[in-house]
Amino acid sequence: ANYLYTIGAEGQAYIRYNITFTSMKETFGYKTPEAWFAYMREWKEEIDHPVLVKVKR
Repeated sequence: ANYLYTIGAEGQAYIRYNITFTSMKETFGYKTPEAWFAYMREWKEEIDHPVLVKVKR
């Protein structure tokens, strides 16, 4: 096997992770490192503070 990396969670029922990426081949997106890392900070805030939806019956 030629894996870049592998992950595991010994003794756990599941693994939770988040991934994002960008490419200079896109016509939209982040053209500078500063723009990319600014987006990464915003993305982390969203992950750290998810929306909570409550349904009342």
